[in-house]
Amino acid sequence: QTFLFLSAAMLVYIFVLPATFLIGWVDNHLEYIQELFTGLIPHFYFAAHAAFENMRFTHTFPVALWCVLGSIQLYLQWVGERALHKWLGRAFAADAIVVWLGIWHMIAKDFGFFVQNWKGLMILGNLWFGFTLCVSVLYARKRAIALHEEWMWRHLAIGMAPTIQRFILLLFVGVGLRNWFGWSEKDIFSLTAPVAFLGTPLCLEVWLRLRNANRTAKRRTLKVPETLLKCSNRQQLGRSVVRNQCKDS
Repeated sequence: QTFLFLSAAMLVYIFVLPATFLIGWVDNHLEYIQELFTGLIPHFYFAAHAAFENMRFTHTFPVALWCVLGSIQLYLQWVGERALHKWLGRAFAADAIVVWLGIWHMIAKDFGFFVQNWKGLMILGNLWFGFTLCVSVLYARKRAIALHEEWMWRHLAIGMAPTIQRFILLLFVGVGLRNWFGWSEKDIFSLTAPVAFLGTPLCLEVWLRLRNANRTAKRRTLKVPETLLKCSNRQQLGRSVVRNQCKDS
């Protein structure tokens, strides 16, 4: 549910408000959203979108598709639609590679304030984005579903770090911290960047540890039926059927 919410927020950001995909296509749209978000998101952030006219095809649209496919994949996993999940997963992985390559292009071109001032963080984040995708796909091919799921969560978490940063920006401005400390737009943007890109993966690791511990505890509390303990012959147990009958001891 958290990922679905963040995906919806990112799609609204791209296509509704401030509709960054329109920058460079609609006259004066850049000036409009810079004025609209004055004091919240630095002007240079939106100006960076206009500086590279092909960004919508190498980053904006692929990110939107990544959000949509990722949400559908989680739903298919939840309802147990494995066949469609498998085939759509290939499209998701292909789109994630496009996003990954697009970010490398942004880094190589020193595109925007964030890349220029946090290049090391961008490189580490993109390396982790690509690595988690590769490991997740590898485990999927080995049919190690639990590990595939775990590493895919890591991939989704780092991919959603920019969206979480936007919510942190709203929080900082909403509670008045920016005015209280006298921070500039660049100061608050620079502060929230490492918080989001480092904090999101760390929070996910905590959640994974707690979830795995809870699952382990539940398995330990399961009691084996007494009749099965009396069996002397080898049995093969399915999910709901005991294939061999037990003989009374």
